[in-house]
Amino acid sequence: MYRCRKCGKSKKGHVCLMDSYTSSEDSVVMDEPSEGSHPDWVASRRIDGSSIRTSPRLFAQKRTVSTIVTETEEKELQTIPKKARKVYECRYCHVPLKGHKCPHKLIINRQIRQEFNWLIKNEVHKVFNQLKEVLEAAARRYPVEIAEVDTQVRQEKYVMATSTQTSQDQLKCILTITGDSITSADMTLKLHKHPNVVYHTTIAAESPWRLQQIQDSGNYLRMALSSLSLIPDELEYISAEEVLNDLDLVLGKVNRARSTLAIPRKRTIDELMNSKNMKTLTPSLPSDLAVSFYLQAHKLIFAVYHLTQAGGTVKFETLQSESPVTWLNEVLVLLSVALQRAQQLRDKVSVFLQYQIHNVSSVATPVPLF
Repeated sequence: MYRCRKCGKSKKGHVCLMDSYTSSEDSVVMDEPSEGSHPDWVASRRIDGSSIRTSPRLFAQKRTVSTIVTETEEKELQTIPKKARKVYECRYCHVPLKGHKCPHKLIINRQIRQEFNWLIKNEVHKVFNQLKEVLEAAARRYPVEIAEVDTQVRQEKYVMATSTQTSQDQLKCILTITGDSITSADMTLKLHKHPNVVYHTTIAAESPWRLQQIQDSGNYLRMALSSLSLIPDELEYISAEEVLNDLDLVLGKVNRARSTLAIPRKRTIDELMNSKNMKTLTPSLPSDLAVSFYLQAHKLIFAVYHLTQAGGTVKFETLQSESPVTWLNEVLVLLSVALQRAQQLRDKVSVFLQYQIHNVSSVATPVPLF
C-alpha cells in the first residue's frame, strides 16, 4: 500500500493537509497544461524560477485545497507520527518490558537451573574420569616414562629404505629407538648426482639422536593428567564458566600432545645443518648433505637433503624413507577419542553460558536434555 510521504496516511483518495502550507522559500505556482505537453505530466515552477514536474491529479488536488486550516485539521496534523518508536516487549507475555516481571521467565529459569544441575552431577565428573582413563591408556603406550603412570622405557628396531625416485638414488637405514632417542643407526646414501660415491655414517649410543617430538608430547600429556588429578570428585561447580575453565585447560594440553606427534615443526635448511643432532653423526657428512629424523602421523620418516647451487641460488633436493610405528598410531587414536569426548562436553556446557546461572541447588532433578 502506498502512503503519503508527508503524513503517513494511505495515498488512495488522500488530500494531504501538509500541502496547504507554503513558504516564501519553497512556494509552488502551478501552470496549466501546455498544448502538446505529455498527457501524464504538467509543468510547474517555484517562485524562485526553478521548475518542477507534477502529475495532473496532484495539480487538481492542490487547486482544490483551501489555504485556511481549520481547528480540526490542525489537531489532525499534530497527530501525524514523527517517527515510529521501538517498544521492547516480553517474548513470553507480549507486554512492554519496562517494569514487567514475567512469571513464565521465572519458571523457565528454574527449569534451566535444574538441567544445569543435572549436567553437573551426572555428566561433568563422569566425563573427567573417562578422560583420565583414556589419557592413562595413551600414556602407557609411550616409550618414555610419564609421571603418575606405570610406563617403561622400551627399545624398538626399524629398517627403512627408499621408495626409488630414480634408479641411481639409494637410501637405507637400520636404527634402534630407545625411549625418545635414536641410540644406534647405520645409514647408507647414494645419490644420482654422485653415482660413484657412497656415503656412510652412523649414530652411536654415546651420542644419541634426540626425537624431541616424543618428549614434548609426553610432557603435554603429563600436564593434562596432572590437571585432571587436581579436580576433586566432590567439587560442585557453580557456573558454566568454571566448568569450561577446567575443561579448556585439559583440552588444550591434549590437543598439543596430539598435534606435536602428528604435525612436525618446520625447520629451515640452515637449522638442520647447524643442529646438535647433526654433530652426533660419525663420520660427518659433507657440507652439502643434511639428514633428519621426525614423526609425522603414524610414521617415522628419515629424510636426506642435498644442497645444490645454480646461478647464485641455493636449492635442495629431498630424498626420504619411512616406516610405520605401531605405538604411535595407537596413541593418536586414543588422543583423538579424548578430544572428541571433551569437545562434546564442552558443547553441552556452552549452552548455559547465555543464562545467568551462579549457584547449584543441593537437590538436582534428573532432567536429561542431551
